[in-house]
Amino acid sequence: MSLGAAAYKVNQYDSNRFEGDFQFSPAAQLTLSTPALLNHWRARGAIAGQYFHSEEGALEYTAQVWEPQAMLVFQSWNWQVELGEMAHLVYGDIDVPTSSTDEDFSNYYTGRGFLHVQYTHCTGWFLRASGNASMHPGKWHRGPTETQLGFTIGYQKRPQPPKAKERWDRYFPAVPNMRHQQDDLQKEIHK
Repeated sequence: MSLGAAAYKVNQYDSNRFEGDFQFSPAAQLTLSTPALLNHWRARGAIAGQYFHSEEGALEYTAQVWEPQAMLVFQSWNWQVELGEMAHLVYGDIDVPTSSTDEDFSNYYTGRGFLHVQYTHCTGWFLRASGNASMHPGKWHRGPTETQLGFTIGYQKRPQPPKAKERWDRYFPAVPNMRHQQDDLQKEIHK
């Protein structure tokens, strides 16, 4: 789950341009992954959702964005690379003060390819660069359309590392306590 701010720009069919301000924009994602294949590879599916509200003058844009995703993931100790395809589905409303009814809006091209690259430090801090683009980007005279680029700095909470002299099994965290009990039982047996 993430919280942040987003600003949206929309080129309308009549050549008017909506250029909104930054507004609170919550997002959440649910991810399902296979176990590791060939040591470093995984197949992964996800669905992400985002809500945005943006204003310019008297116009207000609100929308829900849904992104089902399918990807192939390469993971090493510190690096993760995700490459895949997704659908970018926008369900929005435009509140026009001169009209008695709201107007709907959506995106025309929904299919996109994406690439995400993440570096995670052993302390839990990470840097993530991500991008996705439609196969129909249109003209770029005012920047790429049907395209998103992002950069994230974050922290992943991790379990406490084991003490240097303690035998530890990262897949079974209860093992150190069981080993202490086993040692105690052996001492009692030898008495």
